[in-house]
Amino acid sequence: MITIRHRETGRALHVVKQDTLAGAELEGAQLAEADLSHADLRDANLKDAVLTRARMFMANLGDAILTGAKLQEAVLRGVRLTRAALNIADLTRANLTLANLVQANLTRARLVGARLLSADLRGARLCGADLREASLTRARLSQAQYDRETRWPEGYDPEAHGAELVEED
Repeated sequence: MITIRHRETGRALHVVKQDTLAGAELEGAQLAEADLSHADLRDANLKDAVLTRARMFMANLGDAILTGAKLQEAVLRGVRLTRAALNIADLTRANLTLANLVQANLTRARLVGARLLSADLRGARLCGADLREASLTRARLSQAQYDRETRWPEGYDPEAHGAELVEED
């Protein structure tokens, strides 16, 4: 069983690990170091949630809202984040190895030192994202969009890996 506390109200919600959390309203939840491996969090609202060092191995977060979420050092290996909103999220040193980030919105996300080994970022929006020191070995970036504000690891050529530079609106 895990306990989730809302950041502002302090209200506790106890969830048996095997329960589905699809569509759950968890805005601002305190989930630091929680084990949410294999959890079904599709369409969940985790806006501004604190998930620092959370373990979310193989979790399904497709279409989830993680805007402004704190995911520093989280283990997101093999996680499904298809079409997830991760704009302004902090994924510093997160492990996103083998993660599915197809069409995810990572606008202005902080991915400094993140492990994106073999991650699927096809069609992802990376405008203004900070990927300095990120590991992008075998990451798939075809049709991923970035702008002049996007920061890449030193010497990394995003266009050579299929990413597309877009002009600011």
